[in-house]
Amino acid sequence: MKLLLLLLAAGALVACQGKINPEGEPTEISYDSLVFHPDITRRNTSRERIFRPKISPEQARGRFETDIAGLDLNETDGSINIDRSEAGIRYTVRFVPNDPKLKPDTVGVIIAGIDYLDSVYVLARNRFRAFPILNADRNYQATKGVAALPRSMTARFTANFGFTSNLPPLLNDSLGIIDLSRAKDIILERRRLNSSFTNPLNLTIRYTLRDSVKNTKNDTLAVSKTPFAVVQNTISVQIYHYQFRTDIPAFVADALRQRRAFPRGRTENTPQTERPVILVVVDRD
Repeated sequence: MKLLLLLLAAGALVACQGKINPEGEPTEISYDSLVFHPDITRRNTSRERIFRPKISPEQARGRFETDIAGLDLNETDGSINIDRSEAGIRYTVRFVPNDPKLKPDTVGVIIAGIDYLDSVYVLARNRFRAFPILNADRNYQATKGVAALPRSMTARFTANFGFTSNLPPLLNDSLGIIDLSRAKDIILERRRLNSSFTNPLNLTIRYTLRDSVKNTKNDTLAVSKTPFAVVQNTISVQIYHYQFRTDIPAFVADALRQRRAFPRGRTENTPQTERPVILVVVDRD
């Protein structure tokens, strides 16, 4: 009896192995561009742009996945709505075929724009500026901590708190640098004027990036059929202020910890668009 069971199990294993080719036939997915330039003014209109992938072999069917939230990706056909996707992030799109004899394939996609690093900024250590990260590339900043956009690019940044402040602006309108010392002053002013005000300071940054470099096959940052590429988008920022690092409450510390644990600092429950950046300002350690 035991011998019969062993033979049946071995036969089932061989049958399963026969259905799956361990090598697999290659598949390939591609988009017309690897860098897409969103325009928030197109949202909720018929002008939203949908980009669809090319699949080889054409008859292959399967599901599409992405490594982090924020990409408006159709899991059935792989189409991407770039005007509803979170900008400033490098995504990985993976195609998993239904046919087990076909290999999965992946491709990298950038939704052009800016992001900021979720972090704790200690004023006593001269960490009083939050620099924008352009197109998921932290290396575009110049030396000595001075931000510099590419020579071909111009930008315009505006910020909205939802209220007026008599203090000097905290955002550089051409480089997108957030002055966290100013942010602290505005938070203290709000507390003085409004006793019910509590953290965080909610900031909406609207920006326009314009790159005048013409597209070439080797140019990965300005893929466009026009002489220039334009990005119009917004990003939401939440700024907290505490006197000491030990004053940071658990829910804020946990949010920062979760974002470091997942790729690119995102969490699994991130909303599809405009994830708030978390900047925590403390006076000293």
